Amino acid sequence: MKKAVSLLLAALLLLLAFPAAAAQQTLNYGGNDISCLTLTDFTDGNVVGEASGSGTMAVTDGILTMACNSGGYVECYSFYDGGNIAAAEVADAVWIGFSVKNCSDADIHFAFQGTRQGGAKFRMSNQGEDMLLANANGQVAKAQAVVSNNRIAAVLPANFEGALLLPTSRVSTSMNNPPDWNNGGNKSFYSLGFYIKDNGSTGQGIVEINDMFMIDEVLPEVEFVEQFTDITNPEYSYTDQQRIQAFWTENVMYNETVCMLQEGDVISAHTLFTPTRIISVVNNALNKEYKEGVDYTWVEGTNELRWLEGSSIPYFYEGALMGLKEEGSTEYVKDWDGSFDETGRCRLGGVLYCVGPFVYQKQIAITYEYDLSQAEDISVASYQGDRLPSFTQKLKNGEEASILFYGSSSFQGADASGFHGRAPYMPILSDLMGNYLNDNGMPAKITNLGVGGWNTGAGLAALKGETSYTAGGQSRPVNGTDGKPVGDRYQQIAQAGDYDLVIIGFFAGNNYGVGINAEQFKADIEAMMDIFRENNPQCEFLILTGMVTNPKDTYTPAYVEKAYEIAGEEHALVDMYKTHSDILKTKDFISTSGNNINHGNDWLIRVTAQSMLSAMVENFGGDRAMQSPEPSPGNTPTAQTPAATPTNPGSTASAGTPVATSSADNPSQNGDITLYAVIAGIAVIGAVLACVLAIRRKKKI
Repeated sequence: MKKAVSLLLAALLLLLAFPAAAAQQTLNYGGNDISCLTLTDFTDGNVVGEASGSGTMAVTDGILTMACNSGGYVECYSFYDGGNIAAAEVADAVWIGFSVKNCSDADIHFAFQGTRQGGAKFRMSNQGEDMLLANANGQVAKAQAVVSNNRIAAVLPANFEGALLLPTSRVSTSMNNPPDWNNGGNKSFYSLGFYIKDNGSTGQGIVEINDMFMIDEVLPEVEFVEQFTDITNPEYSYTDQQRIQAFWTENVMYNETVCMLQEGDVISAHTLFTPTRIISVVNNALNKEYKEGVDYTWVEGTNELRWLEGSSIPYFYEGALMGLKEEGSTEYVKDWDGSFDETGRCRLGGVLYCVGPFVYQKQIAITYEYDLSQAEDISVASYQGDRLPSFTQKLKNGEEASILFYGSSSFQGADASGFHGRAPYMPILSDLMGNYLNDNGMPAKITNLGVGGWNTGAGLAALKGETSYTAGGQSRPVNGTDGKPVGDRYQQIAQAGDYDLVIIGFFAGNNYGVGINAEQFKADIEAMMDIFRENNPQCEFLILTGMVTNPKDTYTPAYVEKAYEIAGEEHALVDMYKTHSDILKTKDFISTSGNNINHGNDWLIRVTAQSMLSAMVENFGGDRAMQSPEPSPGNTPTAQTPAATPTNPGSTASAGTPVATSSADNPSQNGDITLYAVIAGIAVIGAVLACVLAIRRKKKI
């Protein structure tokens, strides 16, 4: 009897030790069936930790559900153990996978973390192979990798359903440390932890995980898709070349941003030019298509699109851009006090100031044909090769040119979608331009020293190695993008830099409400130029003016005028203030801005890049740029009497602080899992029967 019991216990222990030893599943990876070992299906382990942050984690009926508030996050470093996560086979993993579902209408940042056998903690490193996404149809895309609360996270697109594949070549003790999996760190897991961050859903950010699996082989080569979309329009096109194409050189406007605004009983949007034909209307993330006659109607012969009842296109209700809290409400969001409310909103100078999804999720993108003659009403930058002779000669010769971007928040990246880690992930201004140059046989080395909230006083002090400057009678610190004093870092960079072109973009507007007047603005920039020339006398300069700001501070033209004086007849100048002023004659400000105050959105950033390249690259801007008069004070708006401006919004929104942002059943997998479960069940029954027979034989003896 004892022997029989021992046999039974041994069989059961064997099963318990390897509960999923035979649990295989198949992944459709670009049309290839990949065999995977299931590590847990969240029915074979235990919840061992509690989540922290603005949300919850729970396991119910074999589904791990993580939920957090819009713009918030939830995490746990040691949440779940058991299953097969501790199996020896884990050491052979090349990929760790999760069957996931993003149940939200916004992107979610997802990070895998936890502890390995021996107690060592792990996260994903910023080095290693690409993280991958494979949807239920087998399409494969590279997952966007972002830094999110000091960890490397993969971006799960809104409504994504499929598999997330994380290469073990990224496993490390920290995001900043080199990967160690292939250097003795390939230990099986002790406990699993997770992190999600919502990127601005209209409700909650919710991610479901059905199972975790591993792949112990190198994945086959497949053709990656740029992103998963439901855009079926065969005419829709948006290549890297089309994104940067100067809009005044061809008769197609690609993904121009507009907003539906409510005024009385009418909800409508307006394009820059009057279309002759509308090709497509899509959401701001460029992954959802809106239908004419269902979502909108175009008032033919005008630049107006109207919202239709039942449309899925979001809109700004009446009063929203004045800071009205809710549609039909009489209550306004909080006034600016250095912070925003839980929705990323506040009120500044009587208008909405926003760093959250309330703005960008309501922007849509229109591609349309138009009569090119209309573009003549928009000021564009002329080619200024005579003011940039050495730099432009390098471009023509195919020699590497070194370019420094020195300025404030818009140089740092605000409000490019890629800067905030949200779809469609458009690169920041400097990268957008650098990519164009490098992709078109003009190698460029880009250095970006933009810092949000800086004005010329901070910029000059940094080049001198000073930790503070005086403005408005007050001493103000010179802090970098990390919020810490820059010390002499920028001084050393300026002295060591061998730059062919220095682009200066300390935009006028709200950053000058701290006491830097127009004359000081000019003096500061000229002093910066002298510092750069001390160690690099051959470098050339391009001065960039900034966008029109909201509320329209009447003193900005004075700074623009000084920019022309700085440029004179020697240096290149791109007047985006004039270009933006022309644009606003037919477009609403919110259709061009990322925060409704002082940052451009993806579209206006593209226009800025196009204007700058027009000044720098021969023939980029077409015949018109080659024929346009060189910049002169006569082309700039007339300076007006300076007006008082509310406190400096650039110090926070411009500081580059990302927007607080915070599994699917696969039928092809379930069939295999079921088969192996049947086999495992048969094995259990067999073991039990063997034990029973042994007991009976013992009794007979």
